[in-house]
Amino acid sequence: MTRRYKKILIIVVLIIAILYLGLSLYVSHVMTSPLSRHIDISPEVISNNFEDVGFAASDGITLKGWFFKGSSDRLVIMVTGLLPNRVNTEYLGPVIMLELIREGYAVLAYDTRAHGQSAGNRVGYGSVEGRDVVGAVNFAKIRGFEGKNERSIPFSNKISLDSSGRQAI
Repeated sequence: MTRRYKKILIIVVLIIAILYLGLSLYVSHVMTSPLSRHIDISPEVISNNFEDVGFAASDGITLKGWFFKGSSDRLVIMVTGLLPNRVNTEYLGPVIMLELIREGYAVLAYDTRAHGQSAGNRVGYGSVEGRDVVGAVNFAKIRGFEGKNERSIPFSNKISLDSSGRQAI
């Protein structure tokens, strides 16, 4: 191989590496950018007995949501998936919340970080959202919900909490 061809090969490899790195950075930026910032409906569609709330995730990120009062000491914390915000119309969130409230449950529906009205500038794909759930559990405890007979229904296999509210991996 002549010196000229080696030089051309090195330049081609460098160009490919730079393009690969640039594309990777662009894709990671797009994939972790905030999602679902627009809240589609008013909470009054679900219930007039609500309160706009804010609380801190366990790492201090401010989360925003709605707290619907129930007629019992039972609470359901609605945790959305990757794409939706607290409304979660894709999975009939308002219908589910309305039915839970009719059954006497209080409902906390909040936006995970970088969604809806919550703070945060990057989506963690489950790597940090457990901290949001811990914040929601702490908020519930402050409101007097003790967590007796806790039940959980996992919406994501990325986040799992033990009974004390600590993130389990």
